[in-house]
Amino acid sequence: MEPGTNKIIPSIAESWEIAEDGLVYTFHIRPGVVFWDGKPCNAYAVKWALDRTIRLNGPEGGVFLIADVIKEIAVVDELTVKITLNYPDATFLIRMTDNVIPSLIYTGAPENEFARGRYVGTGPYRIVEYVPDERVVLEAVPTYFGPAPKTKRIVWVIYANEAALRAAVEAGDVDIAFRTFNPADIVDLQKNPNLQVIRGPSVSIRYLLFNVTQPPVDNALVRQAITYAVDRDAICERVFSGLNAPIYTMVPEGLPPAGASIPVFPKRDLAVARQLLRQAGYSEAKPLEVNLWYTPTHYGTTEADVAAVLKQAIEETGLVKVTIQTLEWAAYVQRMSRGGFDMFLLG
Repeated sequence: MEPGTNKIIPSIAESWEIAEDGLVYTFHIRPGVVFWDGKPCNAYAVKWALDRTIRLNGPEGGVFLIADVIKEIAVVDELTVKITLNYPDATFLIRMTDNVIPSLIYTGAPENEFARGRYVGTGPYRIVEYVPDERVVLEAVPTYFGPAPKTKRIVWVIYANEAALRAAVEAGDVDIAFRTFNPADIVDLQKNPNLQVIRGPSVSIRYLLFNVTQPPVDNALVRQAITYAVDRDAICERVFSGLNAPIYTMVPEGLPPAGASIPVFPKRDLAVARQLLRQAGYSEAKPLEVNLWYTPTHYGTTEADVAAVLKQAIEETGLVKVTIQTLEWAAYVQRMSRGGFDMFLLG
């Protein structure tokens, strides 16, 4: 997608046609595209990579975005791929843009297991070193089919926490830093004349979830009441120093296509929250008791404060008692996957 617009533009596929019934997409591969090792990126490579990705179905990836809709991938000739869908899908071309696909178009990986660092892609940079949780080293590829990369070598360093990242910035050890600073650090760094803080639309959101199979949040009235009680403004101001914005949708403003972020959730209304709670059978003498789970480090050091502000806002109804619970990320994911939380935070 062309940055900042809804326009879909050519990349590895230089053109395409869509059948009248919306079920068949024919993609014409750009001639001369090669992988980092010199092998051609042709229709056979595209089919192999997509078939393999769908077959392996990585547990942490977005493979379902393409797997659910694709019925068959066929090679017409060396530079033509035909993809048949299970059903017409107006979003299919968006699914095939850089949100899902180019990272999956690679050779050099094992056929029936995950790559684990063994891959060859088509992008402007190749990975020359990868040390998990420490660094990734990228070098520009002279064979890239698009505009030549402006930077020849990029070292992507992963720091243990926000404090270490801030220290590295102030020491001049890094040129560009992002995700995740403590909000107070960003406010301070904006005052440093040697640094430039650039803001833009984000693709990140933070949200509260309910396990709709687990009491007491299996009751829709309870979920609605909590939704009306949550104070997004207080979280943004008190926890994130006013740097973050309240969001009333699950679609972040920075996520393409532009204009897709439409508010659909209600604003705070304690009167409505209380009304719904009473309708669900709760009162001052018999308050709703619910857990609020969070993980303390995965999203930075602010999560405990977010939970505290949420607890205060929800309990302001006078009809709810919130107990805050916490687990480290690995255990959190495991318990979440088993349905072990009633109400919990994710991002």
